Amino acid sequence: MRERAIISAAPAANTTPAPAARVLVIDDDVTVRMLMRAALQKVGFDVSLADCGEQGLRLFNEQSCDLVMLDVDMPGLNGHEVCSRLRLLAGDLLPIVMVTGMEDAASVQAAYKNGATDFISKPINWALLRHRIRYVLRASKALDEFLALSYWKEKRLPVVIARLFNTVGPRQTGRYGMVLPNFVRQALEGSPVTVYGTGQQSRCFCDVRDAVEALLRLAATDKAVGEVVNVGNDHEVTIEDLARLVKVRTSSSSTIEYIPYDQAYEPGFEDMFRRVPCVEKLELLTGFRPQTPLPEIVDRVVSYVESKRAGTTPRMFEIPPARSVGEMRPEQVRSRR
Repeated sequence: MRERAIISAAPAANTTPAPAARVLVIDDDVTVRMLMRAALQKVGFDVSLADCGEQGLRLFNEQSCDLVMLDVDMPGLNGHEVCSRLRLLAGDLLPIVMVTGMEDAASVQAAYKNGATDFISKPINWALLRHRIRYVLRASKALDEFLALSYWKEKRLPVVIARLFNTVGPRQTGRYGMVLPNFVRQALEGSPVTVYGTGQQSRCFCDVRDAVEALLRLAATDKAVGEVVNVGNDHEVTIEDLARLVKVRTSSSSTIEYIPYDQAYEPGFEDMFRRVPCVEKLELLTGFRPQTPLPEIVDRVVSYVESKRAGTTPRMFEIPPARSVGEMRPEQVRSRR
């Protein structure tokens, strides 16, 4: 029996549009390392630092990362050597951005020859750097999907691609700017609930139980093989209204504080105004549509955070009684050769 693979890309529920991605910075210049960490952390990236090629390779082996920023000129293993070794370790899909003060044709050619995905010259334009990294990461995720679909079309490997939209629930942390747990924490503490921009940007929030149900159903149906399917709740709410809802559900007296993007990030920063998934294909393929109401989602997160603050053991999650996990497993995937 061959099992099908589900590839999922999950945009986080964020007060910022920055992805919750881990960036490994390898540079022997301590000033560049510190500035790069500050610039990337400011927009939500998780940053690890290495001061030489050897340490960078060791960190890469010890922890996963989504992108590598790599200086060319370093003592010991230079950037070209490190890039070649990273390609051997991670393959072609890992984004590697080379950073150097040399931008002559030979240097650029050498960087790409050794496996660089992109090339940034010093002195670094920090605002441009953030946008370049976002672009490279988006391109990398798209390439993952294309590769998965190619395996289905050429090798008949059953693949389903699920795109998760703002999955939320108990045990979610506020790391990377995830908006709902941050709002709940601030409201329960009586701190100002911080909203970036005007708060009129809108998002949709899907309960984690609904997301799991959708993935199990996708894994169980042959009709989903070779398809790209959005998984999310399509009930739209503005971030401002979400903050107000959290205040109501927590009975909080917290104020709502609006922080301009130019103050939170850099001048000219732009957020995606609407992010609403179309889930008609999910319902057509599986007969299921995430519909847990937002107040119930908020209440579950509030209950979890309150339990943690009280020092009690929170309930993990409930499995819907209508079906067991075993019932959702595919009996057998037919050969498609």
